[in-house]
Amino acid sequence: FPENLTQAAARAEPNGLRALSAREREIARLAAQGHRNKQIAHRLALREGTVKIHLYHIYSKLQVRSRTELALIAQRERLI
Repeated sequence: FPENLTQAAARAEPNGLRALSAREREIARLAAQGHRNKQIAHRLALREGTVKIHLYHIYSKLQVRSRTELALIAQRERLI
């Protein structure tokens, strides 16, 4: 990895998960718990494409590049 994951989580948006909408937080929690997009979509009665769009916005707002970085932030902020 070009940088370690702790550094990546530390550079994430300072407002953290508060920058996300309620739906984005819900999707972020499920993704951070390891659910696949299809599972998240089924659970929340959404289309898989909608979940992908939400994840794109979540990654942008939090300045992360992966579910692993998202999971570190979710754990740090006690979302999971």
